[in-house]
Amino acid sequence: LVATLAAAWERPHLRDTLAATMPEAGRSGSLADRLKGTAAEGRVRAKTGSMSNVRSLAGFVETAAGEPLAFAFLVNGFDVRASEIDARVDEMLLAMVALPR
Repeated sequence: LVATLAAAWERPHLRDTLAATMPEAGRSGSLADRLKGTAAEGRVRAKTGSMSNVRSLAGFVETAAGEPLAFAFLVNGFDVRASEIDARVDEMLLAMVALPR
């Protein structure tokens, strides 16, 4: 999944189309309430997915240095609240934003 996203990013017509379909952290769609007021707000575009004991988030993050990264988090078989999974994923996204070049 990450290789597919990274390949799409390298092709401007695919990147622009794909990014336009993805909610933006802290600003739109299913990510409007996530990462709001953090360094990741506006730097993460991703699609969410969920069903019983499954959470996923895949897309692109822009580091503070301006470097784009593709990512995919797929979590299944957990026995905690889904909000706990989302919180851990958000922590990882914040760490990705903070990465130096």
